[in-house]
Amino acid sequence: MFKFYRIHLKTVDVVATARWYEERLSARRVEEYRRDGNHHILVDVDGIEIIITQPPNAASLPVAPAEPHIGLEHIGLTTGDLEGLLTDMEAHGVEIIERAPPDREGEYAFVRAPDGVRLELVQG
Repeated sequence: MFKFYRIHLKTVDVVATARWYEERLSARRVEEYRRDGNHHILVDVDGIEIIITQPPNAASLPVAPAEPHIGLEHIGLTTGDLEGLLTDMEAHGVEIIERAPPDREGEYAFVRAPDGVRLELVQG
């Protein structure tokens, strides 16, 4: 039996990335620490833990592809106010990658989070 534990993101700017999740997704900062040269910030997005790490060699690591690809492709979250969230994100310069076509049942959108992370936001 398993229980979801957390998502681990690596970044070139741990403070700015954590701030993005705090400001755009109302994440709560849980912990911040340094270990083995890595700067870590743990945030909680409505019960989902995201550990954001800035390793010392972050600038030399490859980045995730911008387009859909094999492997972990996106993180999906539900929200009670998709349109309000997207309006706020657009006002803050967040790239809206895709919106649900009008003929599709169910509202969703994909947005670009820091470091190329694709987030699927679903009305729910």
